[in-house]
Amino acid sequence: MAKREGRAEGRAEGLTEGQLQGLREAVIDALEARFGEIPYATREAVNHVGGDAALGKLHRLAVTAKSPDAFSI
Repeated sequence: MAKREGRAEGRAEGLTEGQLQGLREAVIDALEARFGEIPYATREAVNHVGGDAALGKLHRLAVTAKSPDAFSI
């Protein structure tokens, strides 16, 4: 029983991390679509953001920022 619960927890954690990674990629894709290649530091900063609410805000900023300089984390 404990083994089954451990597997279920592992799957849930993997799913959550996968969803967060998808949101991170959406932010980066939006920036690249609008402004071309983005700096490595920006990419790394986005990849270290946790939480779907924070990533959602970053995505909105990525699609509304007037310039790459207006996008800050």
